[in-house]
Amino acid sequence: MPEYEYEALDSSGKSVTGSVFCSDEQKALEQVQKFGFHVTKLTPRKEAPQEPLSKYWDGTFWDAVQWIFWCVCMPLAGLIGGVNNPEKVTPAVGFIFAGLMSLFFISKRVRDGKWPEGGEGGGGGGGGE
Repeated sequence: MPEYEYEALDSSGKSVTGSVFCSDEQKALEQVQKFGFHVTKLTPRKEAPQEPLSKYWDGTFWDAVQWIFWCVCMPLAGLIGGVNNPEKVTPAVGFIFAGLMSLFFISKRVRDGKWPEGGEGGGGGGGGE
């Protein structure tokens, strides 16, 4: 949600400054007026601070699906693959290999702020663009 900085006058005419988080400028203006202030200046903050959670989750269903897939399903699939075919790979090796592969994609997500996209130019992993 965007942050708006305001300069206003209180009921005694004293200058006050502050900020409010609102979905748009009109709602920000109404919010400041509810405080009993007369707004003289209202501007959107240029560099809105990023919420700590947004580094890990962008709030979309697709992002949640990706986290579940890479954190739960992939390592579990490696473990099950090892249990079903112990002559080809031991369960521990399957689990570790799948876990390392998952760790690679998870680290890219945390570093870049989005999931890697498909190699053929597909929109996979990016969310609703």
